[in-house]
Amino acid sequence: MKRAAVLLSAILLSACTQLSAEKVERVITLRGPGERQVEVSVEIVESSEDIENGLMFREGLANGHGMLFRFDPPREEAFWMKNVSFPLDVIFFDAGNEFESVQTMVPCTDPCPIYRSIGPIRAALEVPAGFTAANGIRPGWKIEEPID
Repeated sequence: MKRAAVLLSAILLSACTQLSAEKVERVITLRGPGERQVEVSVEIVESSEDIENGLMFREGLANGHGMLFRFDPPREEAFWMKNVSFPLDVIFFDAGNEFESVQTMVPCTDPCPIYRSIGPIRAALEVPAGFTAANGIRPGWKIEEPID
């Protein structure tokens, strides 16, 4: 009986680990003036817990990859770098999916600085630091619909 309980516990733990490891990923397009565009492979984050955890305790983020935070309804948001060991750009997109602002966030120790959107946002995209400048992403750019 004890052996069956241990086996059942191991199976349940494995299932929980697999569920938490399953992330919703897709490719999104950022569009700039003219024909300019950049594709980013993103992990989509919506739940309060996932938003709070963000990229904490990860080892890094490959170029061309990111984490997309979605907010419905749009609202002012703030980010920090607690337990994140690599620098990031956070790009804020307003309710119309237009570029609002970008900030470069750096690893920190307590107390960590807070990085805020200027106004209500519909989405925030975290990418490796320097990605925004390297791709010329600035006012006039949009995150392509749908981001659902």
